[in-house]
Amino acid sequence: MLVVHPGTGGRCRAEHAHPAPGWARVTVSVHGELVVCGQCGDLGIAPRPGLGHVMGLLPEGATVRDAEAVMTEQPAGAPAAAGGSPQGEDRSGYQSEGSWRGNSFGFCKATESTSFTDATFGWNWNEMKSQGVPRGAYHYFHPSVSPIDQAHFFVGTVQRAGLHPTDRLACDVEITVGADGTTLEFSTPQAAARSHLVAGALGSVAHAGVVGSGVLLFQETVRSLTGLEVKFVLTYTNLEVAAFLGPVAFAGYPLWIAYPSGRFPASVYPWRKDSTKFWQWEFGRLHGG
Repeated sequence: MLVVHPGTGGRCRAEHAHPAPGWARVTVSVHGELVVCGQCGDLGIAPRPGLGHVMGLLPEGATVRDAEAVMTEQPAGAPAAAGGSPQGEDRSGYQSEGSWRGNSFGFCKATESTSFTDATFGWNWNEMKSQGVPRGAYHYFHPSVSPIDQAHFFVGTVQRAGLHPTDRLACDVEITVGADGTTLEFSTPQAAARSHLVAGALGSVAHAGVVGSGVLLFQETVRSLTGLEVKFVLTYTNLEVAAFLGPVAFAGYPLWIAYPSGRFPASVYPWRKDSTKFWQWEFGRLHGG
């Protein structure tokens, strides 16, 4: 599916899902086709057939070079900085259903906002259990939507699939506040690629502090609903969004940092380095997140 430019000089509109000759293919990845509009220069990801969602636009100002690097990067293996630590994968409906064997652990997307359940969640969740892979589930958080409602939706979905004391739960926080201090936007091209909802539906918040306080309320609600059912509740984020999450870090929730590099970041503030439980050092491989 491609997107038609509105023809008014504005940004392209992702809700229009029709072939558009003005869009040119840039590259292809596991997410779908990276395309660029010949009229306004906007970038978007046209998903692979059967994923059940419309094309999403990448953040305004993203370059073809940046986005192409994100979608085609294929590191040969774990960076030296990983130090021989256990390696695992992060999957969602953007990846094909395949064996989890060979992984020391795995995470799969369960839900997003209060309405989206990943079509592959049940399969991934059961496969990790049957193959003896320590497993985790994550929720893609939307700051403009009630944190309590999102937590109930997420926990209810996972509990129905079977939640055990060794399982891990994570809050995926990749939406940030724009330059005006209230409008929400995807923090990186990867953040847009991991979402299953349309960028125009992100909404706004009263002020930037709502992001951190909302995530903390979500985490506290998940902890309350699950009690001792889970090993720990993680916060998945990148350095662009971490600056808004001081309340979460100071409350002691451990970090899963998204930092695609051969070297671990010099700082993960407001978290301490020893609070980092997982480091996502690459994106966009055949099965990876």
